[in-house]
Parts: sequence; structure tokens; C-alpha cells
Amino acid sequence: MSHRSSFAVVGAIFSLVVTGCASQGAKPGAAGAKASCAEASLALADTTVIGQFNGTPITYKDLGPDARRAEERALRSYCDAVYTTRSIALDNHVTETLVEAEAKKASQTADEWVRAQVEKRIAEPSDADIQSFYDKQKAQMGDQLPPLEMVKPQVVAFLKREKSESAVGEVLDGIKKTAKLEKTLPDVRSPPVDLKASPTTATKGKKGAKVQVVEFADFQCPYCTKAAETMAELAKKYGDKVEFSYRSFPLRQIHPQAQRASEIAQCANEQGKFWEVHDALYANQGSLDEPSAISHAVAVGVDQAKLTECLSAGRGATQVDDDFKKGEEAGVEGTPSFFINGRKFEGNPNAAGLSQALEEALAL
Repeated sequence: MSHRSSFAVVGAIFSLVVTGCASQGAKPGAAGAKASCAEASLALADTTVIGQFNGTPITYKDLGPDARRAEERALRSYCDAVYTTRSIALDNHVTETLVEAEAKKASQTADEWVRAQVEKRIAEPSDADIQSFYDKQKAQMGDQLPPLEMVKPQVVAFLKREKSESAVGEVLDGIKKTAKLEKTLPDVRSPPVDLKASPTTATKGKKGAKVQVVEFADFQCPYCTKAAETMAELAKKYGDKVEFSYRSFPLRQIHPQAQRASEIAQCANEQGKFWEVHDALYANQGSLDEPSAISHAVAVGVDQAKLTECLSAGRGATQVDDDFKKGEEAGVEGTPSFFINGRKFEGNPNAAGLSQALEEALAL
């Protein structure tokens, strides 16, 4: 690992530690700096004439509501990207300073110190861990996957690489306790999105908690399977400190079974069985056709007659469509997407990355 790559890894993780939900009372930045996203807006009044066609004036309003919504999404993306870019640059500077100081104490280069600290925290995977990982991959790939003895080195390397992310987080947790970072960056991010849970939204934790995490996900998305495991881990870790919500965002064009699977989960929610069905659908992601998805739901205790009635009445479809529209309004473009207190989480969506952002939000 080179000096540069060490800082790239450490900096990327550190950015999750000290960024996230900034205080609404953040101190202003340098004189003349834009202090809000609204000041960057180039919005036009509806009556603004933007052209003429065969002598007839065309106003901005004539372009329709889609143009306005697209403009609002572009503004939100720009403002959030500016804040994130500045914040990451600041965090990387702090990271390098902290690592250099610790390396100097140990009479090592920064690269040596980072490597040593991370390696101390990464144990060799056990045979049971290796076999478990291989079996999961085998279940998905079948005979395409070579025998374990042929791919064992790659499996070990992958498992250690996964652990290295949390190890880097542990290293930085330790050294950052000795430093105090006070940000004075102007908070130019777009305003938080109102993602308050509706009466039909499935939640975990304490309703109305200080910190609220909203996940937009798709039951057929393979990345969302890992996200489901992460959310379960975080819900167990934070208990009533955080409210976790699940919103359906089926990517219908590429995941044709996701819509109906989401409807089934929402109908199961009427019976208080959303999370059981949620877990069952992700555990059986390879069989989400409607009969199979209903079978998975019934297997975890859902009353099939009530489920069928809900689906037929269209209540599940309405709720899923409401979630999807809310996601579009919030700027969701893919799954999984996470929002913490109404702001999109842009960091590494693993347990370590989200935990750091949650700790930041809880400390405000």
C-alpha cells in the first residue's frame, strides 16, 4: 500500500466520521461565502419569457412542472455536492495530519503505521467463516463456482478486505478522540426532505426519535440484500435511539418482480408481519415471482386470505406507489439509498460508515 493509497483509504472512511448531519446552527464561513443553497438558485419566475415561437412568447411556466422538478433536483445535487466536496477535503486534511503525527510517534512512515494498525485488527478468517461465505456464493452461482480448494485464497482475501473497512474505522475512532475538529464551513446543503413515516410505513426503533434513518430499497436488488443485513445490525445496536424506516422503490424496468414483492410486504404490514416478510424475501431473492413470494410470506405467519384481499384491493400497490413518488421527490435514483434526518447519506453504506454518521447525528 503506497503512502497515497493509505491516505485515500483512511480519508474515505474518515469522511464518514466527521461529516453527515451538520448542526442547523453552524457558524458562518468566510465573508462573502454563500450560506445557503437558496442563494445558488437560478430559478425563473413562471412569467419569465424564455423565447418566442412564430411570434408567440414562451414563458417558463409553459415548459410544465417536470422542468421545474428537474431544476430543483439539479440544484439539490449541486448544493449537496459542493458541501460534500469541501467537507471531504477538510476531513482528508485532518486525517493526514492525525496519521502523520501518530506515525512520527512510532518512528514509522504514515504507510507503515496505517498498515500495522489495520493488520493488528484483522484476524485470519476461520474455516467456518470461509465455508459459510463459499456456501452462500455456491447457492447463487451453482456449478459455475469452482471447488472451494481452488478459490480459497480469493475467499480469504475478500473476507479480510471486508474486515479492513471496519478496522480502518476503529483506527480512526481511536486517534480522533485526541483531536477536536470544529467546522466553520457554510452549510450550503439543500434543506432536509420531509420523510416522516406515514401510518403505513414499516419502522423499527422509537417512532419520532431524534435521529431517523430512511432506506429506499428494492427487493430484487442484490445490493439491497446486504443493506438489509446492515439495517438489522444497526437497529439492534441503536435500539430506541434511532427510528429506521423502509420505503419501497422498485426499479420496475430492470427488476420486474420487485413491484409485486413490495406490495406483498406492504400488505403483510397490515398484519404486523412486514419485517418477517422483508427478511424472507431478501433471504429468497432468487425466487420472487408472485406465487413464490406469497409462499415466503405465508411461511413466516402471514394469513394468505387477508394478504390476497389486500393485494386485490390494491392497497399494497397504492402504498408502494406513494413510497416511489416520495423517493423521486427526494432525488432517489438507485437502490439502496439512505437518508439521515432528511438528508441523503453519501458515504459508504456499510455498518461502519452509517454508524459514524449516526453517531455524528446523535451528538448534535
